Amino acid sequence: MKKISCLLFLFSFFIFLSKPFKVQAASDYTIKNFQSKIILNQDTSLTVEEKIETEFFVPKHGLFRMIPIVYYSGLRSFLAKIKILSITDGDYQPLPYQAERKQQSLEIIIGDANKTVIGSQTYIIKYQIKRIVVSYPDQVELYWNVTGSGWDTVIENAQARVVSDFAQIKKVDCFAGRFQSEEKNCRASFQKNLAEFQITKEGDYGFDFTIVVGLDKNNQLKFPGLLKRLFWSFQDYWGYLTALLPLLVMFLAWWCWGRDKRFLSDNVYFKPGEKEERTVLPFERPHLPMVYHPIDGLTPAQVGTIVDERVHLKDILAEIIELARLGFLKIKKNTQKKFLGSKEDYVFVKTGRKSDQLTDYQKYLYKKIFEKGSEVKLSQLKNKFYVHIGKIRDLIYESLLRKEIFPQNPYKMRILWLILLMFLAGLSFFLTILYTAVMINPGPMLLFFPSLILAFFLTQKMGRRTAWGYSLYRQAIGLRWYLSKGKWREEIAEKNLFFEEILPLAMALGIVDKLTKEMAVLGIKPPRYFQGVTMTNFSHDFSRFSVLTGSGLSSSPSSFGRSSWSGSSGFSGGSSGGGFGGGGGGSW
Repeated sequence: MKKISCLLFLFSFFIFLSKPFKVQAASDYTIKNFQSKIILNQDTSLTVEEKIETEFFVPKHGLFRMIPIVYYSGLRSFLAKIKILSITDGDYQPLPYQAERKQQSLEIIIGDANKTVIGSQTYIIKYQIKRIVVSYPDQVELYWNVTGSGWDTVIENAQARVVSDFAQIKKVDCFAGRFQSEEKNCRASFQKNLAEFQITKEGDYGFDFTIVVGLDKNNQLKFPGLLKRLFWSFQDYWGYLTALLPLLVMFLAWWCWGRDKRFLSDNVYFKPGEKEERTVLPFERPHLPMVYHPIDGLTPAQVGTIVDERVHLKDILAEIIELARLGFLKIKKNTQKKFLGSKEDYVFVKTGRKSDQLTDYQKYLYKKIFEKGSEVKLSQLKNKFYVHIGKIRDLIYESLLRKEIFPQNPYKMRILWLILLMFLAGLSFFLTILYTAVMINPGPMLLFFPSLILAFFLTQKMGRRTAWGYSLYRQAIGLRWYLSKGKWREEIAEKNLFFEEILPLAMALGIVDKLTKEMAVLGIKPPRYFQGVTMTNFSHDFSRFSVLTGSGLSSSPSSFGRSSWSGSSGFSGGSSGGGFGGGGGGSW
């Protein structure tokens, strides 16, 4: 008998071991049953009642539930509207709770921090949620994640019922299994206004239960109106506005204060008696005026600055050529032959002519070139003259302000708007990062940097011209076009004098190479103020002079030194864990 008893005991023991069982020690509690009743209201909101039957193996304060409210798919995202209606026990007696936003979810903490419970406990969470029902061209759909996969325990059983009194149910489907899998460990059935779902397999950790209900397109549902949808869209996508904030502000600023003014009259050669004016329209392209002579009352640097609203180094070089043309200095080419080649340098020679009739910036430029003597090599100005360029630039801008060509200093206006842009960019970047973190939508961040580049471009267009400045601008571009096309050949007889006068302007307008090559074609001698150059090589020598002078005058010393909404229908590519709702929870 003892032997038989031992054999029976061993047999029973092995049978016990062979049966599957749960190790409850892996969690302090388990969910015995998860029942969800979902009522579709006429306004398309859902009233959801979740009855969660639990069993605590150790003392606990209660349960917490995470319900996603931010849903995203690709560059789309939106914020669901949720309202807690009641939190009760199995007898529908109120329970204490706290609800607060945690990233993309609403966290509901149920229980009393000063009390603990153990054993079987039932929690009934009732809430209303909006913006979940989606209208497609062929049907209205409810795609809902019943349980969510974020629980830290197993769910032994789960059911869901959908009540739809205002829309007839046409088809249903369900998914139950691992998160985002297409497993169908569930069954579904429906009648006209009722659909029921039941899982057929106990849910392990990470288990998800999702249902899909297709409703008749002809129904009594009342979807939100246009104004409400627009307001919701703003809440969903405000991050795109913050990403575009710098560009929007700069575009408004340019539209109001950055566009040029112009006279109503089309005559650009003199100021009209009646100075009525308007703002130049975007992409406005008026006719090109015929100009093939220097513009009265303007020096080359002023003309070059009117064209692009900036004082460039070429404009200052043009003034040096202008000083030579006017007879205040001469330019000599100096070539020193060496063992391995030759070294080019240029010498500025002061003529002694009084500079009383020069402009302020011409006087300053003239003074600083010959600060060390009446004969100065270009190489002697290297790493020294650059300190004077800023002052020359400011004097040129001031002269244009006195002539009422610009209402404000274009350089200072660009700097002020650039500072404002930097502030807006910092604010926009912070808000865009915040939106991306909250809504899990990278779209605004992808938009931020290209729009910032466009905003920067607009800051560089804030140096508006006055109506008279715009007339002079049109004259300058007319002159540039006719010079580049060689129109002066037929119109100007005294070509030698024309070239001497127009050469500094050609440099400021950026077409000097064209002009010097035309001189060679026509066999015109270099200007008298250029010494040591030949007619054949003048184009090359002048280009070389421009490069060497530009680098020499500007050079300075070197120094060392989870929601799972897919955005699509649950009937096409649905999965467990898909759709709205879901989340998870745990004990505390």
